This record gives sequence, C-alpha cells and structure tokens, in this order.
Amino acid sequence: MKLIKYRRKFVGLALIFLFINVVLFIVFFGEHEQKKITSERYVEIVNGVEFEMIRVDGGIFKMGCPDERTGDCENDELPEHIVRVKSFYIGKFEATQALWRAVMFDFPSYYGNCPDCPVEMVSWNDVNVFINRLNKQTGKNYRLPTEAEWEFAARGGREGNNYKYSGSSNIDSVAWYWKNASNNTHPVGEKNPNELGIYDMSGNVWEWCSDWYGEYKVSFITGHAFPICGNDKILRGGCIVASSKSCSVWERGFSVQNFQNPFNGFRLVLDQ
Repeated sequence: MKLIKYRRKFVGLALIFLFINVVLFIVFFGEHEQKKITSERYVEIVNGVEFEMIRVDGGIFKMGCPDERTGDCENDELPEHIVRVKSFYIGKFEATQALWRAVMFDFPSYYGNCPDCPVEMVSWNDVNVFINRLNKQTGKNYRLPTEAEWEFAARGGREGNNYKYSGSSNIDSVAWYWKNASNNTHPVGEKNPNELGIYDMSGNVWEWCSDWYGEYKVSFITGHAFPICGNDKILRGGCIVASSKSCSVWERGFSVQNFQNPFNGFRLVLDQ
C-alpha cells in the first residue's frame, strides 16, 4: 500500500512539474515567437553589423506597366496583371558592404571602401552563397525576393500611392541615377523612403530577384517565380548609371547568374 501511495505521489509531482514547464515554455518562447511574427520590423545583428527588416503585409496588386502608360512600356512589362502575394519581411536597405564583409569576410565591391554603400560586383550565384552562410549564422531562412514581392514592396504594398518610382513620382527625391549620382554608389538611406519606410528601391544598384526572366504569362494571381528554368535572372530598380525610366517600379532587367558588375546588388527577404 505504501508503495502504491508513493507512486501516486510521484506521478502527481511529475504532472505538476510538466504543467509548470509547459506554462513557462508558452510564456517565454510562445510569446517571443508571437512578437516576432506580428512586429512591424526587427533588427538582425551579424558579427556586430546590424540590418533591419520591415514587414510587408500581403495583398493583391496590379503588376507591370500601367495601361495608361502603354506608350512608355516595354513589351516584357506587359500586360498589367493582378497578382497576390503573401506577407513577408524585406530589407529596409540594400545589403551593404559592411554586411557582406561580416558574413563573407571578403570585399568584392568596385566602389571603394564605403561600409554603408550597397555591396555590388556580386553575381546571383555569389549572393546565394552569401545567403546560405547568413542562414547558418542566424538560424533563419533569408532569401532573395520573388519579382512580384519586389515590385509589391517597391510600390509601397497596401499603402502604395501608385507612384512611378518607389516612394514618389519625383525621381530625384527617392533615387540615385545617372543625373544625380556622379557615377558613384551612395550610402543607403540618404534619399526619401517609400510608403513602407523602405529605401533605395529605385536607383543606387540593380537588385537581384529569385525568378528566372520570362514573359508575363505564368505569374497571374499567384506571383510565383517563373519560368522554372532559363538563361537569365531578374534584376529590378535601376542603378546609378540608369535612366529615370529604368528606375520605375515596373521596369525589368535581367542578366546571367554568374555575371558581376559594379551596378548589381541585392536586398534580403524573409518569410513571415
């Protein structure tokens, strides 16, 4: 009888201990996870270098060159079409030279030693090596944006005002391009942000996307990367030697995966 009594007491204490641990887990870890999911932005630190991510709430938008601007549109920017994207986080700034060095411990950029300038001279392949190392260091799953995610964020997401450039229809207020850049990249965040508080999505450096380059015919509604294979990867946003037209939120560029030049950089994305 005593043995049964002690066993019951032991089981009771074990259940109480388990209950306390479950409560503590929910309080400390569950609450933290909820905060991470619902926060408007967060800061990641890698080897002493900070970078900020901003949440973009998902939604439906018209992707491509607007119908009323058909005379200014390239064939690959047409037709304007409806796309749905899920919520995600995107870099407040383009990836900088400082961040690249903190992760990769090398320095590929052509434009001098400017830690706060966007990193460039990086191919699509180089960027994915960087992302793999970053993910190992942070335990997260950073990636490049899809083309649809990039354009949705550049347009200001749900807060967008249908500007031609990211944050304004006055290019000089939001972008470094051939008329004002003096043939140099500039520290991120010196121009005005767009409606979501994201900087330099027009101008400074072209930004790699995850998608293969192709015609607008598969991305309707879903916004998924397309086609599933190809020769070139998408670049978006224009750069310091680009025309004003090339800095519009619907302009599309492309290049082979292993191409490096001083005008191509990138911006990070993370699923919510």
